[in-house]
Amino acid sequence: MEPEGLEVSTQDKGHYLFIEPRKQFALRPDIVMKRENRIVIMDTKWKRLMDNERVNYGILQADMYQMYAYSKKYHTSEIWLLYPVNDEMRGHEPIQFDSGDGTSVSVWFVDVERIEENIQELKEKLE
Repeated sequence: MEPEGLEVSTQDKGHYLFIEPRKQFALRPDIVMKRENRIVIMDTKWKRLMDNERVNYGILQADMYQMYAYSKKYHTSEIWLLYPVNDEMRGHEPIQFDSGDGTSVSVWFVDVERIEENIQELKEKLE
């Protein structure tokens, strides 16, 4: 059940990286949440991150380019990357990236063994 006023879509369609000479390179974020003027893009990645900031925690550069494109095309600064938690990252302090031009990417960890609790925690962060 969606909280009142919250519009949620999965595998959202309709945005393209380029529109000329024709619509090309479709953008399909996993989850788009809208409430009034606020848009939060969530994308899930099934990669194992590591506790090493020098190598960007193992986050792929291509994934960050993708998140930046979502931010610009959906006109939102809020991008959430969701990764499965592993022992190395359990309890890690929040990871946040800021582009300096209006894009903020937050990395959240999801414990698939506690998925219901984690979904509730994510919903609270949206409030």
